[in-house]
Amino acid sequence: MNPQYTYGQPRLGNKALATYITNQGSLYRVTHTDDVVPKLPPASFGFSHPSPEYWITSGNDVTVTPSDVTVIEGVGSKAGNAGTANPDIEAHNWYLVYIDQCQ
Repeated sequence: MNPQYTYGQPRLGNKALATYITNQGSLYRVTHTDDVVPKLPPASFGFSHPSPEYWITSGNDVTVTPSDVTVIEGVGSKAGNAGTANPDIEAHNWYLVYIDQCQ
């Protein structure tokens, strides 16, 4: 299967779906700091993320280095983006606005 890349993806389904997607071994799920979108819909409603998550912790106007990327393992993990307390829409804009703007 070809690799699949997602950026700031919301939770798509329950734990069974997240486990199935994880077991395909071809997902690269990228999140940024405390992006609000990957926190939706809430896990308390039964939604879950597949694994792994590549959590980027650098700010919006900072060049990303390898030390800014943490790999979070585990279906429905509460670490990484899910573990942040201050949801931020600007962190979601980073994928298409900040990293895609012309220099």
